[in-house]
Amino acid sequence: LVLGVSLCTLLYTAIGGLPVSLVTDKVQGVGIFLFTFLVCIAAFTADSGADGRSDRWEEVTTTGTGDPAATGAGGSTYGNSFKMAFILISALTCANMMHSGFQQRVWAAEDQAKLRKGAIGGILLTIPLMVLYGVVGMVSYREYGPFLFPQFPSFAGFYALNELNVGWQVCAVILTTMMVASSADTIQTGVAAIFKPFTTYVLVRDWKAL
Repeated sequence: LVLGVSLCTLLYTAIGGLPVSLVTDKVQGVGIFLFTFLVCIAAFTADSGADGRSDRWEEVTTTGTGDPAATGAGGSTYGNSFKMAFILISALTCANMMHSGFQQRVWAAEDQAKLRKGAIGGILLTIPLMVLYGVVGMVSYREYGPFLFPQFPSFAGFYALNELNVGWQVCAVILTTMMVASSADTIQTGVAAIFKPFTTYVLVRDWKAL
């Protein structure tokens, strides 16, 4: 699946370039919201009545709030929560700033006004999306705590999909593949832009030699 997606994205980005990649970005944006909608349905409709789930939910709602009961030793976990938020925000910001595909899109903007509009729109859409995923992670811990954490916390959304029937799970796989494809072609177009001066020089030189 990984090889197939990579070859497919490489093919259409080689033909269409950045304009095609921008189209898949829009598809990815819609796919993210649809996928989040499915995950939220699965998480919020899950049964919460047995196997210690109520105790785990109490742990979730008290951890990071400064409640002494959250640590069992009279301390507070608020500092750890703030540290994790700082690390996450800093890591994602730095990763995007150094992302060749992100830099390519900034330079390809028509003007500063549209670039600013896109940045503000992205922020306003990202914040509620991340809040929803945070809640989904909390619900997933309540449902699958001993199996999911701490080994596989990034799979919280997919564990939540276990509550849906096979048809919805197939839709989730399709949406996930679409999102991965869009991310892959973003990286490929960005890398192609970085190496363009070198490849242009080599191809032109070899063509003239012929």
